[in-house]
Amino acid sequence: MRQVLKEIEMKLHDRAIILNDLANSYAMKMQYSKAIERYKEALALYIELAKTKPVKYGLPIAHVFSNLSIIYLHLQKYDESEELHHNAINLSSMEYHIHNFMRFFIGNGRFLQD
Repeated sequence: MRQVLKEIEMKLHDRAIILNDLANSYAMKMQYSKAIERYKEALALYIELAKTKPVKYGLPIAHVFSNLSIIYLHLQKYDESEELHHNAINLSSMEYHIHNFMRFFIGNGRFLQD
């Protein structure tokens, strides 16, 4: 059962990466509506994956929020852009603190060297 769950996670993870890469490609071509659709699909998958592994998927979610924010900025949808930007910053900050917290405990009370 554990192996099946791991395989499902990898399929979702791989699909999210592919959708994100496709969205990046559309964004570079200024095909913003297609990029937004793919980013939202990738975001939904990352959120689903984060339900069981929030530390692993917090940063990819933040990246998608950031990418969406940039597109909405190009589209002059400033309110949407700002909200997504704040979401990205909040998740990135939380990810940073969680990472340091885990490093502290893994290092038996000492921060590990990078």
